Amino acid sequence: MKKYKDQTYRSFKILRGVGVPVFKSIFHPKINNKEYILGNEPTIFFGNHRHIFDQYPVICATPKYTRWLAKKEYFDSKLRVLYQAAGCIEVDRDGDSSKAMDEAAYCLENGGSIGVFPEGTRNIYYLAVRARDLALTNLNNLINRYGNNDIKVEKAKLIYEQTELRIIKAKQKLEKRGYEVIENDILLSFKKGAAILANKTGASLSPFAITGDYKITNKNLILTFGKKILPENKTVEVLNEEMRNTVKELVLKNESKRSNK
Repeated sequence: MKKYKDQTYRSFKILRGVGVPVFKSIFHPKINNKEYILGNEPTIFFGNHRHIFDQYPVICATPKYTRWLAKKEYFDSKLRVLYQAAGCIEVDRDGDSSKAMDEAAYCLENGGSIGVFPEGTRNIYYLAVRARDLALTNLNNLINRYGNNDIKVEKAKLIYEQTELRIIKAKQKLEKRGYEVIENDILLSFKKGAAILANKTGASLSPFAITGDYKITNKNLILTFGKKILPENKTVEVLNEEMRNTVKELVLKNESKRSNK
């Protein structure tokens, strides 16, 4: 199949050539299972979403010209030119998304690749739960070391209580915006757009999970790819559930490796 190119192909390659070395030098992402994304067939990259930078580790992992779906608000900001030059596809989350879906389908049908976050927004609930779990671990460690009455333990208890409140506020904020938050789950419910596109175009689905922090000091940013998922005449509902379960499993594996270090 002929390689997909459009008016932003060249600018994407230039931005990638400049941006990838800079991103790697700052955040040092560890990339696992790159062998799962080999091949030139049309691909839908999809994974969990917790930070505005989440597409960059994937861009670092593959030279494929990949058009990422991005919310309309980014195109209304001062960074509009950057998102356009990177080939991003504008999505109106509160209006008609058919234009974005048609553009993504055209890209896939002509041999291109797209990137999407099926949760539909950054998962602030997951971040709050993760902060709570870390605070609880720290609290238990301090109690084991100093007992219940130490001032360090009292401060840790306060931080833990604040993280519990953060979870409640994150859940309320997401539900107010119409998102379904599943209690004690690390993922929001998946929107069906990526599954619909895979069914329509026959493109393979390439799952990934990103965990860790975008901080220079931590150096714990991990991107792990999973085996490709093929539509294979599955219904949108079945395919969407398989996609979500796969990403969830990858996230849990990443987190397990971190906790065992």
